[in-house]
Amino acid sequence: MVSRLQICAWGGVLIVGWAVGCGKAPPAPVQNLPGNWQGTIVVNEEGVRGTLKEDEVAKLRQMKMELDFHADGRLVVKGSDGNKPYASEAKWELVGVDGDTLTIKSTEGSDEKVIDIRFDDKDSFTTPLKTERADLGAMKFRRLR
Repeated sequence: MVSRLQICAWGGVLIVGWAVGCGKAPPAPVQNLPGNWQGTIVVNEEGVRGTLKEDEVAKLRQMKMELDFHADGRLVVKGSDGNKPYASEAKWELVGVDGDTLTIKSTEGSDEKVIDIRFDDKDSFTTPLKTERADLGAMKFRRLR
């Protein structure tokens, strides 16, 4: 027999659905996610050596991002790519929890991304940045509020 908790965890439900629909509080790292976060890139020098040009690495170092996770599954993304600011809205849902690491799915229009979020503590987390070309490093986020 499958329990309600197993069904919720397997389905990758939103925090609100998990907390309300299953009658259990979400794991501690999930409770830490809602809020406003500011991130910068920490470049993996060895991972980009020989795969990215110096100007591409310099551009990476300048990138900043702000994420606003809402408990209802909304996600507001703001940032700047060089001198070009951007903002967008997406939806996020929990896919899995492994200790202090959350796996979420972010959906913006038809674009879906699976993202690992490793909490260093309740006010900071790291997401790895890897592409087909290089292991860029990580994006380090600190809570703003």
